[in-house]
Amino acid sequence: GLRFSPAPRWNVDGSASWTTFDGTESNRRIAGYLAGTRTLAPTWAAAASVRSFGFAKNLQDGYFDPDLYLQSELIARWRPVRGRWEVSAEVAPGFQQVGSGAEAQATIRLAARGTWEPAPGRQVGAAALYTNAGLQSFATGASGYRYVALALSGSWAF
Repeated sequence: GLRFSPAPRWNVDGSASWTTFDGTESNRRIAGYLAGTRTLAPTWAAAASVRSFGFAKNLQDGYFDPDLYLQSELIARWRPVRGRWEVSAEVAPGFQQVGSGAEAQATIRLAARGTWEPAPGRQVGAAALYTNAGLQSFATGASGYRYVALALSGSWAF
């Protein structure tokens, strides 16, 4: 992955990968990601991203393996930092295409996170995610798919 800052308050991120999988039969995935982010104010940012990947074979081997997955998002991010508290929220409407012959479908991703640092090196947090994008899917990315995740975290550094 690479990050480039062409101007103040602008970041461009990109990555590419080539991966092989071994299971009942071997498979190969090629993936890429490109995003541009603009800081609008100290607590607000806007971004646009495109990610794509594809597998050489559709094996139905228990993982999401379309011949083409393409997703684009427009992202609004709010991230104020106030002392020992940090919160963030993202709203990301977009489109996805699951399979080279399929039509694009509308997607939405909503994410929120909060952390508290009671002392240096110690942190507790909670996060929530909702999306209907097939990228989170372990299976086919069929229509009607919904993904909800709730997480609690804690860290203690010595």
